[in-house]
Amino acid sequence: RLATIQHLPLTNCDTALSGLHTRYTNILEMGDKLPADDIVQTPEGLDLGVLIKGLPDEWFKETEKAAVSMNGEIRPTDIDNQDSTETSKAVNRAALALALLGWDTASDGAAGLVGCGACFRRLGLWMYKPKDNGDVTVYTSLNVADEHMEYCPWIDKVAQSGTGRPNERLEELRAGWQIVAEAV
Repeated sequence: RLATIQHLPLTNCDTALSGLHTRYTNILEMGDKLPADDIVQTPEGLDLGVLIKGLPDEWFKETEKAAVSMNGEIRPTDIDNQDSTETSKAVNRAALALALLGWDTASDGAAGLVGCGACFRRLGLWMYKPKDNGDVTVYTSLNVADEHMEYCPWIDKVAQSGTGRPNERLEELRAGWQIVAEAV
C-alpha cells in the first residue's frame, strides 16, 4: 500500500475535541432528520456510554436546548441516562456517533445530508427514517464507519498514520475516530 496524503490533523487533543464538538452541535441541529439511536451501528471496540461519561459537562449546557422538542419536553430516546447519580447529560447518541466518525452536516443540514470532508462521501439520513406515510425505512441500520470510502482516514489507520511503511506494526496505528475517542 502506498503512503497517503490524506491525514486528519488530530494530534492535538484540544483540536480533536473542538472538532468533535463542532460536528456534534452541527448534526444535533438537524433535529428530527436524524435516524433513531437504535439503528446506528458503531465500530467494534467503541462504547458510546463510556465515551459520553468522558465528555466535558459544558457541552451539554449548550446542547440541552437542542435536545428539547417542540413541546418543551426532552425526548427520552435522545438521552443517555445510564448513571442518574451524575449530572444528567442529554446526549443524542446518533449525532455523537456520526460526529465521532467524522461526519458533519453538508450544506446547512436542512436537507438531512451529512458528509465527510476527508473521503467526500455524502449520506442522506432520510434513507434511515420511516417515511411520513408510515412506510418503513429504506435501510434498517446505519453503520457510521462502513459508509466511509475504504481509504478514508476516519476509518483507515494506515491512511491516518500517513506512512504506510510495510514494516510498520499495524496494531500500533489508529484510525481518526480512535484518536478522537482517546482524546475524550
